[in-house]
Amino acid sequence: MDQKNDSLKSALLEAVSRVLENMAFEEVELADEISVTNLKADGKLWAILPILEPLSGEVILSLSLECARRITENIYGTIEDGKLEKGAHLDALAEILNSIAGRFVHTLIPSNQGFDLGLPKTGKGAIPVTLSKAVTSVSINISGHVIIAIVIGEDFRSFTQP
Repeated sequence: MDQKNDSLKSALLEAVSRVLENMAFEEVELADEISVTNLKADGKLWAILPILEPLSGEVILSLSLECARRITENIYGTIEDGKLEKGAHLDALAEILNSIAGRFVHTLIPSNQGFDLGLPKTGKGAIPVTLSKAVTSVSINISGHVIIAIVIGEDFRSFTQP
């Protein structure tokens, strides 16, 4: 991997780490490849956030339902009856992704330049894109759960060119 792609991946890892540590109070570690290759679509949640300006692309998160439950409870606090409103996991995932994408883009553009993000889409099952379209991705582990963060978009390839 070239140095520029390393810096793009580092920016993504930094964004994911900071947001999960600050919003969900979770310590982040890089996931080993065995846990990543064993991921299945069953029980997975995903969120996609379009990046509109000045770069065009998407940031995607994928994680297990169990991991989403843990993060959601960390964000909202312990739920008294053990039940969350329908969609709370997906709402929390979208909120986290919005923060991750904002932090990620902010590190790539000049500090005086603004940016626009779209509205997140969330769902269950397989990520609706293939990893072959990824410009960069990171797989992280929080408390034994793997989260995959993916960046897609030709504009981001300029950050990986020598």
